[in-house]
Amino acid sequence: MSRRRQPEKPSADLRIKLQRLPDAPGVYLHKDRQGRVIYVGKAKRLSQRVRSYFQSGGERDPKTEQLVRQVRDLDFIATTTETEALVLESQLIKEYRPRFNIQLRDDKQYPYIKITLDEPFPRVMVVRRIAGDGARYFGPYTSVKDMRDTLKFTCGLFQIRTCHLDLPDQTVARPCLDYQIGRCSAPCVGYDAPASYRQKVRQLVLFLEGSDQKIAKQLRAEMAAHAQNLRYEEAARVRDRLRKLERTVARSRAVSGLSADLDACGVVRDGSEACGVILRVRRGRILTIHHFHFYDRLERQIEEIQAHLLREYYPRAGDIPAEVLLAQPVDDLTSWRTWLGQLRRKRVKLHRPRRGAKKAAVEMARANAAFKLGEHRLGTDSRADRKVKPADIALQEDLGLHSVPETIECFDISNFQVSPR
Repeated sequence: MSRRRQPEKPSADLRIKLQRLPDAPGVYLHKDRQGRVIYVGKAKRLSQRVRSYFQSGGERDPKTEQLVRQVRDLDFIATTTETEALVLESQLIKEYRPRFNIQLRDDKQYPYIKITLDEPFPRVMVVRRIAGDGARYFGPYTSVKDMRDTLKFTCGLFQIRTCHLDLPDQTVARPCLDYQIGRCSAPCVGYDAPASYRQKVRQLVLFLEGSDQKIAKQLRAEMAAHAQNLRYEEAARVRDRLRKLERTVARSRAVSGLSADLDACGVVRDGSEACGVILRVRRGRILTIHHFHFYDRLERQIEEIQAHLLREYYPRAGDIPAEVLLAQPVDDLTSWRTWLGQLRRKRVKLHRPRRGAKKAAVEMARANAAFKLGEHRLGTDSRADRKVKPADIALQEDLGLHSVPETIECFDISNFQVSPR
């Protein structure tokens, strides 16, 4: 039988640093022999958390022992509150990208839909970063196809310009092709008045926020006003926009029992691979689904992957609702609520529902995460032919397994007998 390898004892310098750790919240950085940061973590009490890595006699899984064996030095930054530690941890992970932290598989800048509200004639554009410039941002869109489909529909419905003209200073002699195909109202040549154009922009913002009922009410009132003033052609154009909106809304999926704005977060894992989904529900309907794939070298608990999903998504979220639903509990719940409240600049309710429609929304998010994980395997995993179903994920969590079970073996021992010697 092979003996378990014992971790090396900390060096004298490292033991001195462990003894001098403050009893305060903060962030710690594990470093290897070359001084590279290989892991970043946060703690309520630095002294207690960091020393636990090097205590002898403690039961650690092989993955964590692999990390500890490579630690030759450490550093820390004490903070005043646990919320500050949470923010600092996220910043340091993005800066150092440590190999033992959970990693986003496709860590690119996801696109946003930007509406330049600070311009006399606002325009719609696609950007990769959020800037504090007074514009409205919607996203991030983890599916570029979904974003382009949204842009195609909204431009056709609300006829907001996508060009780079500096209106009203820059003008042109004739409207472009977008006007000819009905995707712009051509304010560049004076075909749309500023007040009318601004009304379309407000309706576009309401649509992207999920307030389709409010837009429909406005369009009906606008259509009635045109008809009353005998402007029948304009009334017909508004009628066509209303019908197009109603057809689109009818295809969107409503979540039974929900009418508020909220996000439902679901996470699944299979060994070192994981997927997190943010289900954005607005006015009781699913507006968009954002998904992220992760790689976890240490194969930690699913609660830590969920925490990493929150850290990845919400600093880059175009809008944060008043309520966020979780599939798993989180440590330092107060710190997470404070952090989200700072990002939103309003209070955020963060909790794990136990029953009812909100619980069903979380289960829907987890089911979508399972499907997305299966899709991701198609191009990356030799086990891609095995489809992961939500029931497989539920069994994995009930049994406390790190990976989704592939087979179940049973043994009937009813007829086993031990003969006397």
